[in-house]
Amino acid sequence: MAQTTDRDLLALEPNVFRDVVFASQTLAAGDDGVIAGTTLTSVAADFAAAGVGAGSVVVIGGRTTLEVVERQSAGLLTVSLPRASVLDAAIPPTAGLDLSFRAATFAPQIALAEREALRDLGLDEGDAAAIVGGGMTRLTAIGALRHVYAASATSADDGDPHWSRAMRWMEERKRELRRVVVGLDRDGDGVAEETRRVQPARLARE
Repeated sequence: MAQTTDRDLLALEPNVFRDVVFASQTLAAGDDGVIAGTTLTSVAADFAAAGVGAGSVVVIGGRTTLEVVERQSAGLLTVSLPRASVLDAAIPPTAGLDLSFRAATFAPQIALAEREALRDLGLDEGDAAAIVGGGMTRLTAIGALRHVYAASATSADDGDPHWSRAMRWMEERKRELRRVVVGLDRDGDGVAEETRRVQPARLARE
């Protein structure tokens, strides 16, 4: 199965890494960032030790959100403005020196959403490696966004905008569940031999 990454959440909700900051889920931060072309360099950071790499997300100056295309070394990342597809060429952000940066992850929320998606499709974690296609990735990303915004609004009142975001993504997940079709490649030849989708509940009169 294609692993859902932070970049997949960014593609659906461009503001989420600016909207929500969990200190415990910040991987790396600093104020010595240098952007030149499609590279972000930090002398002080160790992106390798922090687990920042392809699929990660970095916020520059609290405003500009970049996806990480590749980690070239411990202090050097290839970055891009958000792309329509991971197959597209990296889009250079604005160059700068002494930039503040923060690399964060929503990996715990992604993991929870993946378990929920497998359950709803009648699958278990042992089936995950056989999943092909992008349906599971999108469903997981939507579910993760619901959990991210719900967690950020836990101590807020009902009028907090993060609650409305959480409700929006909860409704989007319901819609996605009705239409998602997940392929399973059991023999590893790259072709799905079976498909799974959520079966609608049926009411029976007794």
